[in-house]
Amino acid sequence: MNKLMIFSVAVSMIVTTSIYLFANNGDKPILSPNHLDKEKMKVEIWSNMICSWCYLGKHRLENALERFEHSEEVEVVFKSYQLDPNMVTKPDLTISEYLPQGKGVSLEQAEGMNIRMEQLAVEAGLEYNLDNIIPLNTKQPHGFLHFANSKGKQVEMKERLMKAYFIKNLNRDDQNLQTKLAQELGLNKQDVETTLNNKIYVVDVQQDAR
Repeated sequence: MNKLMIFSVAVSMIVTTSIYLFANNGDKPILSPNHLDKEKMKVEIWSNMICSWCYLGKHRLENALERFEHSEEVEVVFKSYQLDPNMVTKPDLTISEYLPQGKGVSLEQAEGMNIRMEQLAVEAGLEYNLDNIIPLNTKQPHGFLHFANSKGKQVEMKERLMKAYFIKNLNRDDQNLQTKLAQELGLNKQDVETTLNNKIYVVDVQQDAR
């Protein structure tokens, strides 16, 4: 089992644990209100922007929180994690073509993994389109997510960025796309462009990895 697959399994296990904390047990929540402080309980998740397990886990957790009576008392914060910090964005290459080159997985294995993941995604209400996703360096998208967090829009931006990649097959490393998504959330275009052009928040990505 290669490092990518090991990490994916680990993420799945972490998310599953979170779900059991918040999901209903019959008609009663497993986590009782007495376990919650007056302030919100913070759940920090180290998540990669091109990890299909991470997007799946995000939606599983959100689905569980929807069934949790005190979900408004839970704050979810996403931290940066790069599966491969040295990965180069390659718009002319699919991830299925990349894996045999960079991860020692055959093309047939990569395609089979994608099919299985798409099936799991459907169960969570997602329509993955993994045949056309591309290898992507995630440092800038992670930094951009920190910018969105500074504006109180991290969760919304996380969803838009991951949907753009896994469902619409767009290049999230493209600054024009990031600017467009930010404007959809009402963020100032000039602030967005300044952040992207000056690579602000890249330090925060590095700090998350420590």
